[in-house]
Amino acid sequence: MKASILFVDDEPNVIQGLQRMLRDYRDEWDMYFAGSGEEALKLMQQKSIDVIVSDLRMPEMNGSQLLEKVQIHYPHTVRIVLSGESDSEYILPSARCAHQFFAKPCDPKVLKKALTRSIELRNLLKNPAFLKVISGIPFMPSIPRVYNELLSALESEDSSAKAIGDIIAKDVTMTARVLQLVNSAFFGLPRRVTTPQEAVLLLGVNIIKSLVLYVKLFFTAPDVPIPGMSLDDLWEHSSKVGALAKSIIYEHGGDKTMMENAVIAGMMHDAGKLLLMDISSYMTKVRISMREGKTFSQAEYEEFSTSHAEIGAYLLGIWGLPEEIVETVALHHKPTMLPSSGFSLLTAVHVADAYLIAAGKSKPLYDEEYLKTIGVMKDIPAWEKLAEKLE
Repeated sequence: MKASILFVDDEPNVIQGLQRMLRDYRDEWDMYFAGSGEEALKLMQQKSIDVIVSDLRMPEMNGSQLLEKVQIHYPHTVRIVLSGESDSEYILPSARCAHQFFAKPCDPKVLKKALTRSIELRNLLKNPAFLKVISGIPFMPSIPRVYNELLSALESEDSSAKAIGDIIAKDVTMTARVLQLVNSAFFGLPRRVTTPQEAVLLLGVNIIKSLVLYVKLFFTAPDVPIPGMSLDDLWEHSSKVGALAKSIIYEHGGDKTMMENAVIAGMMHDAGKLLLMDISSYMTKVRISMREGKTFSQAEYEEFSTSHAEIGAYLLGIWGLPEEIVETVALHHKPTMLPSSGFSLLTAVHVADAYLIAAGKSKPLYDEEYLKTIGVMKDIPAWEKLAEKLE
């Protein structure tokens, strides 16, 4: 079945340019074009749209207002901004409802790659019902104490950009969202930013303040009564996985980029759990299966044929995070699914996660077949000693 993409822009010349640029994809995609938000919504009442690409500044209904309506009424649809707008009045509100941001003029290859990737990512989720939940979710929950600490810092005149970045780095959700925004095309940075501290320095405290206090990009959530599923436990485990994965890569002779990606992938590897906390039926079934001695991921695969790994990777993918990080998040429990001949970011995160889940209380559930295939089983004892040094 062909994917369907809707482009929305009030400038006829832009629509014509998109039609010419994407002509070669007519056999792969059903493409629709609308000149206003109202026209786009009427079309969506008649057609199922997989991806919508909208300008921001449009009369009557701007792009943020349109995408917010799409988010509510058509939550399965991936939402992308393509705009020449630089006014924060238009850009910042779209952070609540857009998955990715591209600035005009956009390199055709970049836009085509983003559209292709958004469509292909749907294959990660075996259960179609999750598409609506994950694509439609406006926010991911943050740790209450960290959220309150950030509010206090933003309301204080004495807080530095570094101090605010340090607070954001304590929370998986905040880290993911801030890195997503700072690396979007709107800011036009020459390189990828990999830490919240650097992101705050580049975005500025006022932008962060607007996102938190006025756009309300984050919110706090109650804990879930499943071992290892409290937000504090999740953050502690994720940050340790990132630190250990980075150490493993350094020990193995990996480069700086791989080590930076290890920190992000480690922090994000369980992001899917955050998305599932509000789905009571999901959590109830998993909890019942865990009583039978199964791990969290084993219970997920048994009940739903998918897990938090694929769910988190799907969201990070449509947010536009690097493919290596998305791939690592998706496969950190099943690394043999990656056609690979050697050590990679996935190797480091898989080993770090398995070792830290066991926490010295049980034998780590390494995928030994995978580790033997890539020839690193002999390195495991040394990597486990690295973990002991971090504790």
